[in-house]
Amino acid sequence: MEARGSVHRHGRTPRDQARPLRCGHRRDGELSLEVVANLVLFLPLGWHIGLLAPRRWSARRLLWATAGYSAAASLLLELAQFALAVGVSDVTDVLVNTAGGLAGLGILMLARRALGRRAAPILARLCVAGTALALAAAVAVCVSPLHVRQRDVSCAVPGDPASCVVRSGSDAQIPIRR
Repeated sequence: MEARGSVHRHGRTPRDQARPLRCGHRRDGELSLEVVANLVLFLPLGWHIGLLAPRRWSARRLLWATAGYSAAASLLLELAQFALAVGVSDVTDVLVNTAGGLAGLGILMLARRALGRRAAPILARLCVAGTALALAAAVAVCVSPLHVRQRDVSCAVPGDPASCVVRSGSDAQIPIRR
């Protein structure tokens, strides 16, 4: 159990870290990059589930399976974010990621209709190529010299930006100015 008002690394309290249904839109009504990225990142999951599902499954069963697997994968990622105190756990992310998986399945079904019998080998090759590209991009981001380690932020008073300081690599404390 943590003491009341305790602050995790990056200056977040446990309550700040799990904000349910945080708005995913900017003030001007435009979709945020985070929402679009979550949607796009889960498209391949829908494609893979659709390609790996047995042919005997009905469309309704495939739809529910895709929704369930997408939601479960997203929930596991959000729980890992919460447990590791990295990022912000958000119910909206689970909903958007699930929608991304379902959109991927919808795109797969449209492609199957358009390509007919040629769909399976073409779509399987595209999935393998897309997965390899995504893995290569993830490795490139992790090993890139441009990948900067996030600095630790600690706040004397939770929720008060004026009381926050940034600890850099040399442990020098720099007050945050707004």
